[in-house]
Amino acid sequence: MTEKQWTEGPWKLRPEFSEDHGQYSIEGADGIELTRVEAWMGKHREESRANARLIAAAPELYEALEDIVQTMRAQQRNGIYWDPQTVEAADAALLRARNGEADHG
Repeated sequence: MTEKQWTEGPWKLRPEFSEDHGQYSIEGADGIELTRVEAWMGKHREESRANARLIAAAPELYEALEDIVQTMRAQQRNGIYWDPQTVEAADAALLRARNGEADHG
């Protein structure tokens, strides 16, 4: 496991004002606001809602992907092989979450 520098999950999504307003707060488990997502018109409201849900799920998504990669590696040690590109893509996504933009070259 790699040391993470972000706020521990789960994160919570909280609509500001109302669901129709298009402004969402993402809060850590301690209730402190981590970030805010907002959009005010048309399709951007739906996009904002989807973006906010994805951001709020980030800690759990990271943990799940990290567990999957560890399982894949353990299976490879036992003779069950996965597509190397799949493992590399998962590693790259985890690295990007930890360090920012990863080198995909």
